[in-house]
Amino acid sequence: MKRTLASRAAETYVLGSAEKIGTASRYEVLPLDAVTAVITDVAPEDAIVGDLESAGAALRRAG
Repeated sequence: MKRTLASRAAETYVLGSAEKIGTASRYEVLPLDAVTAVITDVAPEDAIVGDLESAGAALRRAG
């Protein structure tokens, strides 16, 4: 269902809270290049932020 909704949306944003970022899921819903941006509350100096940016993810700060 998530893939179908994302395929029909003009833009797709992923909510990645500090509790979720860096944990593994068994299932990939979308590849990172199919996401408009990741909205997160992770501190900018956190290593995972650099990893996401290196992978090509656009990040938006929550709050």
